[in-house]
Amino acid sequence: MKISEIKIEDVAHYLKLDFSDLDEQEKEQLTYTLENAKDYIKRYTGLTDEEIDEHDDFVIVVYILATEFYENRQYQSDKPFYVNKVVQSILDMHSNNLL
Repeated sequence: MKISEIKIEDVAHYLKLDFSDLDEQEKEQLTYTLENAKDYIKRYTGLTDEEIDEHDDFVIVVYILATEFYENRQYQSDKPFYVNKVVQSILDMHSNNLL
């Protein structure tokens, strides 16, 4: 599967949500989380849409990030910032933005 093939229905399934029960606002939220996950990958790695589609391992990263974005929708958190080590490891393997 390619990142460009991931639909909000797939994200809902990954989140264990019944897509048919979601209202328009919830579907819009899933759209934002999916797009933000893709944008995060592009910004982190410096890759283009076409380049991120070449890496199958980014699919799980999209799902993990979308889950994080969906479940933690608050502006501020009392928890310290946490970076998922699996996500960081996969993104680091393909990053053009290393200093």
